Amino acid sequence: MKTVWFVYIGNNSYRDVVFYAYTDVNKYLAENNIPIRLIFHHPRVRAGENAENMPEKDIILESKPGFTITINTGKGKVVAYPLEGILDVLYGWLVKTRHEVQEIYEMHQIEPDDEIPDTVIGVVSFPLVTRNPYLDFYEKFLGIQKKVSGLNIIAVSVSPFYHPNKLKFSNRIFKAILHELGHAFGLDHCSENCVMNPPSTIEEWDSRVPDFCPKCFLELKRNVEWKENKRDNTSLQRGEEDRESSSKDA
Repeated sequence: MKTVWFVYIGNNSYRDVVFYAYTDVNKYLAENNIPIRLIFHHPRVRAGENAENMPEKDIILESKPGFTITINTGKGKVVAYPLEGILDVLYGWLVKTRHEVQEIYEMHQIEPDDEIPDTVIGVVSFPLVTRNPYLDFYEKFLGIQKKVSGLNIIAVSVSPFYHPNKLKFSNRIFKAILHELGHAFGLDHCSENCVMNPPSTIEEWDSRVPDFCPKCFLELKRNVEWKENKRDNTSLQRGEEDRESSSKDA
């Protein structure tokens, strides 16, 4: 099973809607036998019989004062997050969290069922803007991904998807998360009625089915299962090497 950290950055205004989308994405992945899951909680820090009773803590990062910037738009002044700053925050959080989880596993001699996630999806409440003249992110509906030292950083703003109807708002975010997961596991953009077909208007996005087209769906499953098989083979090989080393030592 491939796991992906899911982090929310922002105020509480959209928290419930984002959580609904997160839940629906995991439900979709489970129902369609896609071995990917989003993780919205910090790992439990203790092993043992009381671990299951420990409260889970949602991964919500609060931006520091002065982190946001104000931009002028056709609709007036808008508060936004600097894209580069958000990517730095997510990268720093991912590096720190992976190190902490590894220490927990080693301290309690836990053999994890899955690898520690190397990907984080950061969902932010404000629009994303950048000073890069080649990128116009304020009007974009989907996010951006960046690979840093083998780690995959994904940032998505929920602001362009806003709708007063929470169900419609959540459904738009749901499709956006599926889109970014598709990219994270090797899918390119698609021209079919599919979440991998990027919209030019929010009306186009509403018209997209909340699903991958058959071609993208099969490619996604193949890519994920290939990574899982590669990991399993590596683990098996390590196990055989350990057994050989033990035999030689004996």
